[in-house]
Amino acid sequence: TYDRRLKYYERKLKPVKIEGYTDLMYKIRNDSDVEYKKFVDKYKLDCGKNAFFDLAFEPYNKNIDNEPIQEKNYNLFNGFNYENILTFEERENIPPEKYEMLEKLLKHIKLYHCSNNDKHFDFLIQYFAAIIQKPQFIPQVILIFYSSTHGTGKSNLTRFLAEVIGNSLSFFGSLKQITETHTNAHLGKLLNVIEEVDNYTTRQFENIIKDYSQRSYAPLNQKNKDIISIKTFVRYIFTTNHYNGVYFDNQDRRYCVYTFLKISDKKYIDDIQRIMNDNYVKYLFGKFLNDYEVKYNNPNDWDINRTKTEDYYNMMSEDPLKNFFKHIYSGEYINIDEEESNQIKLDEENKECLLIHYNKFTELLKEFCADNGEKKPKIMNVNKQLTSTYKDVISITYIK
Repeated sequence: TYDRRLKYYERKLKPVKIEGYTDLMYKIRNDSDVEYKKFVDKYKLDCGKNAFFDLAFEPYNKNIDNEPIQEKNYNLFNGFNYENILTFEERENIPPEKYEMLEKLLKHIKLYHCSNNDKHFDFLIQYFAAIIQKPQFIPQVILIFYSSTHGTGKSNLTRFLAEVIGNSLSFFGSLKQITETHTNAHLGKLLNVIEEVDNYTTRQFENIIKDYSQRSYAPLNQKNKDIISIKTFVRYIFTTNHYNGVYFDNQDRRYCVYTFLKISDKKYIDDIQRIMNDNYVKYLFGKFLNDYEVKYNNPNDWDINRTKTEDYYNMMSEDPLKNFFKHIYSGEYINIDEEESNQIKLDEENKECLLIHYNKFTELLKEFCADNGEKKPKIMNVNKQLTSTYKDVISITYIK
């Protein structure tokens, strides 16, 4: 195929295991005799064949300078999906409305996934663009796609991104699957999407996640074969529906949280899904990422410029009682108008003070912990925290 922009011809090659052709024969006539010979024997002597010593996975961007590829190995990476999703004629004659669909998708991502914030949007797009522009480089930042409810488009966006870069270059699964002994989640992948994570699991795998997010090599343990070390180029995206879905503390340097907002307009949702399923949009989005300026060149740049959203601080690991107070203070967890006046109400003298019956308090705390997958603290410990840690903002009055 002639690439008019890059001015060169391109031919796609498929690897073939020649062991499958050991029984294939061909004829040679000698006078009146016919002799049968093995095709494989002739192939081995063919000087024009392509021969490689080993298989390798070395991603590259053909439009920019790359690290030298080892020509002695056969490279399993053969480009991104968006580059081949359209025919040559389709790429040369893109309808104008397809560009409008791309613009609508970008506005959607900015408005509903990035809180309509330019900085949040820029960091997210740079992260996506780096996969295509610098596939050999790992930012060592994990994206967290969070929403308090289901159906906000987390899976739609990750699946769309996988279609753009290539489904074979992406892995969708759980933390348990990527940590299994005989996993292939690191072999030939550029993106791993870990779905529906929770605080307990991520805390359990905390050290493993830290290692995976920054390492360049991983052990490949295939059944009945020796363990070998392979080079990895994987980025990670976690999705969760829990406000504390990922365990990390205030010293963390890896996570970046994006909150996906719920959309009630079904017609709008259907239109966005139609746009994401369009091959022209996938191609244009890939081109957009390929041309987008990626300003960060090393892990420290990505760390310093991480966008720390409000839910990043909310998700930061803290004790259940403190998180419970946060939700009460924000007014999201309880509605005092719907509660019985003898259980919860505003203080008539101090309108900023909330009065709540102790039984109702413990009931709501138990409900809050259950909703968010947290273990309810013991009542004795709660009493100690109320009278010590929170003694400046909490007062307990015993009344009949």
